[in-house]
Amino acid sequence: MPSPSETTLVSLECSSEYCSVALLHRTALFEAEIHAGQTHAAHLLGLVAQLLAGAGISLSDCDVIAFGAGPGSFTGLRVACAVAQGLALGAGIGVVPVSTLTAMAEQACFGEPVHEDGEKVLCVQDARMGEFYWSVIEVGTLGFREGIAPRLDRAVDLLAALPQVCERGCGNGFAVCAELRGAARSLSAVDHPHAASIARLAAAQLMTAAPLAPDAARPLYVRDRVALITIEREQARGALS
Repeated sequence: MPSPSETTLVSLECSSEYCSVALLHRTALFEAEIHAGQTHAAHLLGLVAQLLAGAGISLSDCDVIAFGAGPGSFTGLRVACAVAQGLALGAGIGVVPVSTLTAMAEQACFGEPVHEDGEKVLCVQDARMGEFYWSVIEVGTLGFREGIAPRLDRAVDLLAALPQVCERGCGNGFAVCAELRGAARSLSAVDHPHAASIARLAAAQLMTAAPLAPDAARPLYVRDRVALITIEREQARGALS
């Protein structure tokens, strides 16, 4: 695979109420984002076409398709994964899933110098029903690493599982739940993942790991049983229609 400075890829992010697409073309990065609510599927392909046309390149010029794999909105994750698979199959290229929580940490730290001893970023997203998706991302000279993999907990359980106060926090969970704010020494304004961060992380991942075949890509739900029930209901409705 090409180095990050030579990579061309499209990234998709639909895990929140925002729908965003980014095009990384070597050292240039283009991004488009709209507040889509639950209408990601109606906008995603149009945003992809818009960015490709604006850069004067085609999908066949891309090395991979990246997408925000989750956790996040079940519907949004399925849309991003399905569109990434379809685009990749059509272009004959691979797919790179990226954690949405790691993407928020990357966005929160983007453009800032890396601390010599590293930094821990607590990423917390509102999962509704009184629960939160969260992860601790360790940021250092080697990039971004999951110190604690994505989990789903109530605030009290999150705080009990957190080994120490983190240097930084990001995500809309801090605005939703005031008691979480003491878990990070400073709070970033980043409250949802962006496709630009998905693109940068995907390019870095390609240096150490090969992309997946399109049909091997899967969303990262975390709240698996609820997601399964949702899918089962959709399948049942389809069988009856």
